[in-house]
Amino acid sequence: MQSQAYLSSAQVFARHKRTKEAELYTRMGLDAFPATPEGDPGYALDVNIYTLSRDAGHAQLEMGHVAEAYSALELYTSSMQLIPERVRMEIVNAQTKVAILENDRDRYAFFLKDSLTSSLAAGSKKRFDEACTTFKEEMPASWLHNREIQDIAEQYWLQRAN
Repeated sequence: MQSQAYLSSAQVFARHKRTKEAELYTRMGLDAFPATPEGDPGYALDVNIYTLSRDAGHAQLEMGHVAEAYSALELYTSSMQLIPERVRMEIVNAQTKVAILENDRDRYAFFLKDSLTSSLAAGSKKRFDEACTTFKEEMPASWLHNREIQDIAEQYWLQRAN
């Protein structure tokens, strides 16, 4: 739970452009996470490797640390447990933003399709809308000429003003 508190603080500091504090609290959050989290009382309360990965990634994104954000969003892959779909979708939506910042159109298309497909399967309007907002507001307009992105846009009825 301490780890979660630190990472939440890191996100707030980053949002307010207090990068040094955000970096410190991100490190403290990662360091405070127990080696065997299953034994921690907070683990059952939605504080686990998946939320750690999600929150550390969001903090890194807020600070503009793109490479670190992608690495943080992948922390959960070391776990052998199944990731809750709700959290996985949040991570995938964050990964679409990282792909845009890295100017990686192919990775973006992969994550966008995953996000849209998963959110529809789970019946999550919130996650679907997040993916659509990123498509409409953050994806470079030049990517609309990519065949794969065009196909995804057509399949999911995504539109944006150029």
